[in-house]
Amino acid sequence: MPNILTITSNTLKLNLIIKFIKLIKFSIKLMPYNTIIKLLIFSNRVNHFIHYSSNIKDKLGSNNAIYVNNQRIKLLIKMITPEKYKPKLIRIGSKYDGGYALAKYNKNNILISGGISNNSDFESSICSRILYSYLFDHTIKTVNLSINNYAFYRKKVVTKGDQYGVNLNDFISQIDSKSLILKLDIEGDEWNILSQFSTNNLLKCEQIVVEFHNVLEIYNTKKFDLYIKVLTKIRKNHKVINVNVNNYGASSMLFGEKISDVYEISFLRNDLYAKMPKAKINMLTSKNNPTYPQVMFD
Repeated sequence: MPNILTITSNTLKLNLIIKFIKLIKFSIKLMPYNTIIKLLIFSNRVNHFIHYSSNIKDKLGSNNAIYVNNQRIKLLIKMITPEKYKPKLIRIGSKYDGGYALAKYNKNNILISGGISNNSDFESSICSRILYSYLFDHTIKTVNLSINNYAFYRKKVVTKGDQYGVNLNDFISQIDSKSLILKLDIEGDEWNILSQFSTNNLLKCEQIVVEFHNVLEIYNTKKFDLYIKVLTKIRKNHKVINVNVNNYGASSMLFGEKISDVYEISFLRNDLYAKMPKAKINMLTSKNNPTYPQVMFD
């Protein structure tokens, strides 16, 4: 027979738990809507941190591995750090998600845009001011812009082109222009796509703006090597002029270094960078999600 003191103790504990839950529910009812949203966002970020931290912990088996990953973070951050002196920057598109920073462009530019989804703010803002635009996205049926100097292809940006996909390296090879603006937001495929680009085709691009994803996975040696290969290839003839941390992605302190999962990076070709007036100016940053806290690139 259970001890009566044990039963009483368990009953008291249960009553305390019930009262605590009721107190939380009552507190939530009194909270402003924005406060509730912020708490949910904080909870989501904690979950992100635990997810990535546990993945990394599983991959690390020694102090040497920790040191290696620390050096990887430092190298990657160094490679995406913008020039101290920059040309004047212009934000094209939405104030929030769907907007990107560019240097001065002109009416002879041709836009190659991979990845649009349901947000064509960038394309709508720039297409009417340049010569022509080629737009690619397999997730939507069409793009309705209030101009006619563009072509839309319902195709996925892929490494091997076929009737359903387009290889941008091959596509750009057919364009006789050195005034391209390349914009990519293709949810992680950008690394493999850019790794295929020839130096000549990258040189055709006056400006390159890419939303780089999955950066927190640098503990994966294969992915880290790919990231460095792509950044090295672009930086050979282009300079980083702006970095915006996309606050939809997770950000963490790993091995004493601040790193985020998604970066929007703007590059400018070296010859144009040399010609443009420059100053020690701040980066153009924005909250992709206006309800999330701003994450700054240090």
